[in-house]
Amino acid sequence: MSTFTYDPDFRIKKNISTKVRLAKFGDNYEQRQADGVNAFVKVWNLEFTQRLDAEADAIILFFETAKGVDSFDWTDPQGVAAKYVCRQWSYDIPNAGRKNISADFELVYEP
Repeated sequence: MSTFTYDPDFRIKKNISTKVRLAKFGDNYEQRQADGVNAFVKVWNLEFTQRLDAEADAIILFFETAKGVDSFDWTDPQGVAAKYVCRQWSYDIPNAGRKNISADFELVYEP
């Protein structure tokens, strides 16, 4: 397992949602239940702006190598180490020799 060691910019956003099983009945009644023991979906939206091509290309290669399947270790800005996957990332080229990268790190639960 690899470790992601690049520091993101401090324009960080954490999205939290829940996995819920839902059964709808007549007259708008519904029944809800948490879907599993780990029913929270936690995603960090990270930015790496104005990175030199060498560093940006290394970050992109890290994501491409994992293919959105292989988990990696990462310590979040709150100091909590856990396993994540990155299934979505993008980059733009604001000027020669630099890239801006956006990536979503999703917390995964595995042994």
